[in-house]
Amino acid sequence: MEKKFIFGAIVFVFLFSLVLLARIFPRGNSECKLSMSNFSTDCLPSVPYSPLWPTTAVKIVGDKFVFFSEEYVYEVRENEVISVFFNGEESNWTKELGISPQCVIWGGEWEVTLPKDTKRLVHYIQYEYGSCLGEGSRPERIELGSAWGSGGSLRVAYYFIPLDRGQWVFWPEPVFGGIIEPHRVEASCSCPLEIILERIRVDVEHLNFTSVQDFGKWQEGPMEVVFSRLYTRNGDYLYIECEKIKSLGLARILIVNGPKNTVVPYLNLAGEKLELED
Repeated sequence: MEKKFIFGAIVFVFLFSLVLLARIFPRGNSECKLSMSNFSTDCLPSVPYSPLWPTTAVKIVGDKFVFFSEEYVYEVRENEVISVFFNGEESNWTKELGISPQCVIWGGEWEVTLPKDTKRLVHYIQYEYGSCLGEGSRPERIELGSAWGSGGSLRVAYYFIPLDRGQWVFWPEPVFGGIIEPHRVEASCSCPLEIILERIRVDVEHLNFTSVQDFGKWQEGPMEVVFSRLYTRNGDYLYIECEKIKSLGLARILIVNGPKNTVVPYLNLAGEKLELED
């Protein structure tokens, strides 16, 4: 009888521990460790950076580099466009909500008011392989997708997370003037991307956001979408998208929040690949 009691107690403690860990781990109490340091490189003169591009990341590998720039642009009137970042103010909205991802090595958060005559949202990138031993070229500007847009309030956040240890150069957003200095970062994260995304999902649902639709995975040029989901809460919409960027060793997480009319254009950028259910 005593052995059965001891065995039952051990089983109970074991099961209780599993339940406790399952509740604690997704909420992020066990931190993903981020290792970051600076590094030196002679490659920057060969990198085709332009301050006209607000989001730029470059991976340095020996005497080679991979260049990536990204921009979301709103067409307002005929022949007039505005960048979502150039039309916004810096904010901490995802941190205040408690849904910002772990292991972020670069990124930003913005609050934006779009003009009433906003017509279209367009997603552009520049992407190329280059050599640190030669002059920088001018990468082709590629349109990945477009969608009808409308005016209103919008909150936008983007983050870069290292998928393995590497060396990257980032440039800050050229919104508020001043000298734009490159930031050299050597970094790695102790957590796989899947764990980071799962923690975001749990944090979002903990705030009583309800999943509207999961859009799955798809490919956009060098960008592989591995997570895309729309949430809602009392008429407030939240769209989360994560993409791995080919050969860059980084994942980019995009989070947009606002009324339906300003959020839906972001999930419609892939055109016929995405279809919002009623």
